[in-house]
Amino acid sequence: MQGRRITALLLTAFLVAQLLWRWQFGAIAPASSSDSGWSEVASGAYVAYGNFLVPEAQGQVLRRSGQGWVQAKPTWYAKLRGIEVDLFGQGAGQVAIARLKGGAKILPRYGSGFLLRDAQQNLWLVRAERISLLLGGGQGADGRQAFLDRAASLRKQGAVPSGWQPVWAADPLPVGRSVWYLSNRDGQPGVTPPHVFRLQGTENGPFTALTPLGNLRLLTADAKAVVAADATGTLLRIDQNSGAVLLRRPDLLVLAAGANGRLALLNAVPHGSPKLEVTPDGLQTLHAVHLAKGVQAMGPVSFSMHGHWLVLLARGPQGMVVSVAHLGGRGPEQAQSIAPPAGTQIDPSMPVSVCDGVLYLSTRQGKRVETWSRPLGTTAPLALANVLGGTRRDSRHG
Repeated sequence: MQGRRITALLLTAFLVAQLLWRWQFGAIAPASSSDSGWSEVASGAYVAYGNFLVPEAQGQVLRRSGQGWVQAKPTWYAKLRGIEVDLFGQGAGQVAIARLKGGAKILPRYGSGFLLRDAQQNLWLVRAERISLLLGGGQGADGRQAFLDRAASLRKQGAVPSGWQPVWAADPLPVGRSVWYLSNRDGQPGVTPPHVFRLQGTENGPFTALTPLGNLRLLTADAKAVVAADATGTLLRIDQNSGAVLLRRPDLLVLAAGANGRLALLNAVPHGSPKLEVTPDGLQTLHAVHLAKGVQAMGPVSFSMHGHWLVLLARGPQGMVVSVAHLGGRGPEQAQSIAPPAGTQIDPSMPVSVCDGVLYLSTRQGKRVETWSRPLGTTAPLALANVLGGTRRDSRHG
């Protein structure tokens, strides 16, 4: 009798521990599917990235295997200034995850490693077995400490506005073999707005050709140019070698930025309704995105890992739906909207992503959050019309 009681207590403790684990960290869900083609893959909110599912908040990173999704084991782990960094996978498929107070963050790839910016706006290069400081240190008048000391002295004198903050590296963007970033360390504390700097090898300094443009917001880059937004919101295509402005578009609003010059845009058409468009090549070509009749884009909008898919939340006659565009199509195709799994609710704050032709959606069912997957098939569910001409590649990968 005593043995049965102990066994029951142990079983209860085990079940409670499992519930706490799922509530705090997320967990792999038992395989389940619905008639609509959706399959539940995990408890909690996840984003698909390569062969991995990355938790939106705290939780396990999952890896795709022949048996489904299993817990991924990092190939390397480090802790830097309170930030935990995990590397998963190898080679071109390697993914770097930084765990911050607000949740997990996928780090952008740069050369043989990944870029990481800490709370003090130092910029680091993360590679297996090694983390290197790219910028944030330095010596002399241009050094970080000298800059901070000068700003602190001016604060005591009341010469620096209360809302002004020293910036060492903001908006870091990999551009070929260089890194572009914003910094105000080249001017008077409290006065000079951030300017664009370029770090390439041992060379690091302000991009003087861009200084007259003022404070830019760096968005994305392709093989030849960088796309940025100026203080008025005008989009600029900038030659990455000379800094010359190649194109100005004041009529476009950025909804999402992807890899290799891809942007999702809202085109403010004169005397008409705004149009949803995408550019695969940094503003050189625009393609209109046609949703199904009666469906209105709501957002948010995002690209897949390699930018070959565009996914957005929309509202249809029956409620919230998911719409997905494959950006390698060869012309307009039948528009399609995808309803969420039966009995679940789409929450705009929850992630939605696409990878390798599979849609991943996190939904709410009461207080429970679950991530589902659904194959998209071989056709693009949104119609893409070529607006400015150009060639599009056909790729079914993420």
